[in-house]
Amino acid sequence: MLEGVAQLQAALHKAADLAPKALASAGYVEMEKVMADSKALVPVDMGILRDSGTVLPPEIHGTEVEVVAGYGGAASDYALVQHERLDY
Repeated sequence: MLEGVAQLQAALHKAADLAPKALASAGYVEMEKVMADSKALVPVDMGILRDSGTVLPPEIHGTEVEVVAGYGGAASDYALVQHERLDY
């Protein structure tokens, strides 16, 4: 139980320090789910594009959290054409 303003402030500061890490962890888990769902929609010839889908580890910059996901790598050239040309 918190008693007094000083204890409340200390608890809030502690929570603020933990928040970016918690958000990064949750964001990564959710982005992995988005990536898994998106792989079901990727056109498949030999599977190179689908298999190139990745989620990078989260990055924390102060109070900002960034989770990056995408396709490409070995399939970059194919991914660009497949994305831009809808007649395939």
